[in-house]
Amino acid sequence: MIVNTTEYAYSSFQDQHRTFSPSGKIGTRLEHTAENFAESIQKQGSFTYKGGALAPSLIEGGKAITAKGLEVLEYVGKEAIDLIATEAGIQLEDDPKPTDGDIIDNEEQFADDFTFDRCFYIYGGPEQLEELEALANHHLLLCNRAKGKLSPEQKSSFDSTLKQLQHVLNLKTNALDSSQHDKGKRLETRLVEDVNELNQIRETSIAKAAEMATGFTASLAGLTMSEMVQKTSDRLDAIRVEGIHKLSELCAAGILQLLYLGKSVLMPTSEEAENPNDISWPEDCLEKAKLIRAQVQSISGDIEAISNSFVTGIGDVVAAFQAAIRTEAAKEGEKDSANHELIKESVVEDKLKALSYELESAGGAAVDKVQSALQHLVHVVLFTSLKS
Repeated sequence: MIVNTTEYAYSSFQDQHRTFSPSGKIGTRLEHTAENFAESIQKQGSFTYKGGALAPSLIEGGKAITAKGLEVLEYVGKEAIDLIATEAGIQLEDDPKPTDGDIIDNEEQFADDFTFDRCFYIYGGPEQLEELEALANHHLLLCNRAKGKLSPEQKSSFDSTLKQLQHVLNLKTNALDSSQHDKGKRLETRLVEDVNELNQIRETSIAKAAEMATGFTASLAGLTMSEMVQKTSDRLDAIRVEGIHKLSELCAAGILQLLYLGKSVLMPTSEEAENPNDISWPEDCLEKAKLIRAQVQSISGDIEAISNSFVTGIGDVVAAFQAAIRTEAAKEGEKDSANHELIKESVVEDKLKALSYELESAGGAAVDKVQSALQHLVHVVLFTSLKS
């Protein structure tokens, strides 16, 4: 049911009128403010719907009403504070406007604080790892309980299978041949939604890195050398932030896919058949592990591709800067000035090395987190052999 904003705001501040009693003047003025402002918004047509057009635009209309209603309440709330302050004789200070220097400082602070771990946290990566760890610990307990009931021969087979799984589910070991990679690709085709998301992150990231570097030479035209240095520094910081953002996004999405695989591999075949998006897992647990590993190797390759694309973008920007500043120094023809600007060039080169190292480190951290998530699935996959 769509609530008329005018009535909502009006009735709300009738209650406030009683609250402010005996100071009835404030309540009356607030009522008039709410009513007049709500009516002015309503006249814009945001809340006018014909019966036949209401159903198809219900969601959009609801969003518009919510936004306008909040606008009414925000406006009247400010009016309420001003009126109360006036009645009480309190002088309110205006919010200080930030200067250009403050804005630059805030941007620099943001760039410094924008780390891989913080961005990974924003994307929910730690929670996904915790859920995977809980899944792993639960099935570790189940496997140990089952092992205690096995005969000596069965325990030996259990330990052998566990070691093989630990070997397969470790990216630092060479456990797959080309045929297993092909199987991993076939597994990918069954994870349509997840794989589409990962591919989209990869493609948009590579395209973004190229976009931020392409045409930078033209943007330096007509600038002084000092302006070139500042513009280049800003662009390098922007590439760094975007690169870390994309790496953490893909890492979190990859771990979420591993969580899905861990839950899917435990599902009985009969349940999988009910959902066409589920995976037809092989019976052998080692084959299951190889398919999962192939999927993780694909994710790791995507992470490396994104990291390399942004490192390349940084190199392209610095190369454009170097060419531009040397051309400008040659035009000036003053040896001292040219030497001074070449010192600035070396500062930018140092920044190139630092940011490239940071992006490569972020890529390595992303791969490590995916590897950690992969190893959480060892006992999950092992448990499927005990069930069979």
